[in-house]
Amino acid sequence: MLYKFLHIVFRLTQFIYFKRIKIEGDSKILKNQANLIIANHPSAFMDPILVGINLSTPIYFLAAEEFMGGKMMSQFLAKNFNMIPIYRPSTRPDEIHKNTDSFGKCYEALKQHKSILIFAEGHSETQPWLDPLKSGTARIALEFLKQNSEEDSINIVPLGLNYSNPHQFRSTFYLKVGDFLKINQNNDYNKSNLTELSYEKLNHVMNGLLKEEAYWQNCLVQILHYTENDK
Repeated sequence: MLYKFLHIVFRLTQFIYFKRIKIEGDSKILKNQANLIIANHPSAFMDPILVGINLSTPIYFLAAEEFMGGKMMSQFLAKNFNMIPIYRPSTRPDEIHKNTDSFGKCYEALKQHKSILIFAEGHSETQPWLDPLKSGTARIALEFLKQNSEEDSINIVPLGLNYSNPHQFRSTFYLKVGDFLKINQNNDYNKSNLTELSYEKLNHVMNGLLKEEAYWQNCLVQILHYTENDK
């Protein structure tokens, strides 16, 4: 009930905050299939909300445990907002063993053919380029197929989030879903090459540029945005 109420509120509010919103490729996320949706993470607070309210499929969220509050708050978020805590080695080195339970929850959701959102860089930075991805996405995909031989495949779906400026009122937001990567039971992938291929897919759906190129492109986008606002 709370989820549905906030979904409506945020969906209406986004049109006040943003001047332009464009959603492309939502239909590429196949329903009733196991999906790992990987995205960049330029705005820590806004990204999961915008993904959740603009995709037509229900989303489960992997979230860093330190941002989920205490035990009671974590349980509340898990129950009401489909959030699964992840214990990062950089911030929770003594608790990473708890990820076994978190990954188990991921596998259960995937067995029910749910979609799980992963911010695959493992951090949130306001930048127009993509940093190397953590291996967690590949690990979950391969282990899910290993533990569930009855499942034919799992999809890795790239999702690019682009803002003219996520911290500015009346800015622009563009969400683009790319072509998914289907991983079958008879795949030849390991964590390393699957992570690399996932990076290529996600980088392409963002802008396909290297760090240096993306920086200058973003400068141009902001100049054009501000020029148009002055008209």
